[in-house]
Amino acid sequence: MEKRIKVTFQPEGRGVYVLPGTSLYEAACEAGIIIESPCGSEGTCGKCRVIVHRGKTSPNPTEEKLVSKEDLRRGVRLACQTRVSSGMVIEVPSSSRFSAQRILTSDVLSAGREVSQGARKKGSASAADYGVAFDLGTTTVVGTLMDLNTGQDIAVCARMNPQVVYGDDVISRIHHSIQSENGLEDLHGRIIEEFNSIIGELARSAGINRVNIYRVTVAGNSTMQHIFLNVSPRSLGFVPFTPFVKESVEIDAEKAGLTINPGGKVFVFPSIAGFVGGDTVAVILAARLYRGKSIRLAVDIGTNGEIVLGNEDRLVCASTAAGPAFEGARISCGMRGTGGAIEKVVFNDDVNVNVIDNLAPAGICGSGLLDAAAEMLRAGILDETGRMLARSEIPAGTKSAIAERVTEKNGGRVFTLAGNPETNRSVDIIQRDLRELQLAKGAISSGIKILEKELGITDKDIDEVLLAGAFGNYIRRENAREIGLLPDIPLEKIKFIGNAASSGAKIALLSEEQRRKAGEIARWCEYVELSSSADFQNEFASSMFFRK
Repeated sequence: MEKRIKVTFQPEGRGVYVLPGTSLYEAACEAGIIIESPCGSEGTCGKCRVIVHRGKTSPNPTEEKLVSKEDLRRGVRLACQTRVSSGMVIEVPSSSRFSAQRILTSDVLSAGREVSQGARKKGSASAADYGVAFDLGTTTVVGTLMDLNTGQDIAVCARMNPQVVYGDDVISRIHHSIQSENGLEDLHGRIIEEFNSIIGELARSAGINRVNIYRVTVAGNSTMQHIFLNVSPRSLGFVPFTPFVKESVEIDAEKAGLTINPGGKVFVFPSIAGFVGGDTVAVILAARLYRGKSIRLAVDIGTNGEIVLGNEDRLVCASTAAGPAFEGARISCGMRGTGGAIEKVVFNDDVNVNVIDNLAPAGICGSGLLDAAAEMLRAGILDETGRMLARSEIPAGTKSAIAERVTEKNGGRVFTLAGNPETNRSVDIIQRDLRELQLAKGAISSGIKILEKELGITDKDIDEVLLAGAFGNYIRRENAREIGLLPDIPLEKIKFIGNAASSGAKIALLSEEQRRKAGEIARWCEYVELSSSADFQNEFASSMFFRK
């Protein structure tokens, strides 16, 4: 039997014993410490940085490429690249931890408004009838306990999705389910355990017995819903990305593995296409996009951007791979929207920033990057192509304190947003960061343009833009419009609708009629495959510009 090696993680002082050759990332997972890995441990993002205080290790070519020589000398390594060969003591800095980013639990759209008293679960006024609506995200899980008699929210619980130990995105999860011997079992077991834990916390918070919970609804992307149902998402990992389970599913809670009333039922939303899942159907249901003559655009911006456009006559949708820039990944000083992240940037006489939790700035999240780009455009530091100008090229009218933040470092142009006195390091924006933002915003913008062409309309025909999801509810509308992420329409037509997927899950929880409606929406809404559109490449190239 091969001897196991002890690895101790600081500052927790938590030790685990692993086989030789185990990566530090895997060892950290065993220790219950989740390290940032936007690339799914592929060794391309450079975010899983740890410090080796004791143990044999030499940097490999990947680390030499992604980590500075100075950092390598002081023991900085990439957790996904470093293998255990002897006893080790590892420090995991806060900047590398997958910490609890802000999870959007609020919804602007009211579930109760949509459900008539007669459509709710039948029961006496005194009956203890409860249900839980789940918004199952790739990164986060939000569960809401509701009174099925009154339609009122009772309690809410938000957690990080524990599957992040297998990768930050759906592609990483799909690969794990396929390539690992017990991959699907790992993923399914973790989410069911988390659901049961959330249900327990909700019941304790409300002072009820979980046996009085009779119904659960689940809205998530196609991959997450497959995994929840213990169905392999393999078909979603290969062209043509067809979901194995497309229709809505209603199963016994006991069969689903959820500990509620033994006779309880679980409803899982239908999907429209491989990358337009039940969460998008829930948004359509909650925002009532299938009603009325007004043309409305709903956008849920993330690593994948889901876009829905139309009215009661015709509704079209698409999914676009915006990439991880909006999540802070592949950005030189990028991080998720958690403590220490610059979330807002304003140029006055100088640069002013807001930092989450009022901490020293450790990096910048997606909303802060979007702000910075818009302000740099206005100040003349960026041109339409996204090129950062040299200080000598900046217009004379630009405030000197702002212009002086443009410097040359390591052979490239840098704009410094803020310094961190605790680390003696600055939070900078480099040219590559702006290119990543252009790719992300170009994907969303071009997707919108293709759907507009599908309906034969332009920006001016859109009556309302609805921004859903966490990122969409933290961005500044004027800046999103400034860089060309959103249509060029009056700001008052751009509205935030909070966690609309959660709203849709709650509406379906309360009404059998609305659960049927979800199925109708999934069958009726038309999916547009952007990559097969003859106009996509031209639209994408045009949308890369910050201003048109």
